[in-house]
Amino acid sequence: SATVEFLKFDGASDAQTVFWHSSAHILGEALETQYGNKLTIGPPLAGGFYYDSYMGSDALKEEDCE
Repeated sequence: SATVEFLKFDGASDAQTVFWHSSAHILGEALETQYGNKLTIGPPLAGGFYYDSYMGSDALKEEDCE
C-alpha cells in the first residue's frame, strides 16, 4: 500500500525540499537522456536545486538553452 501526502508550498521547508529534490532528479534524467551526461551531485539547496554533471569534451552552448 502507498500513502500520498500533499504539501503546501507556502514557505514550509519540507515542501520546498521535496519539490527541489524531485526537480533535481528530473533535471538529472534530462541531462543523461538529452546530452549523455554522467551525473555527479545534485542536492536541494536553501534557494533551489542544481545538478553537477560530467560531459567529457562536450559543453552546453547558448543555443542549447533556448
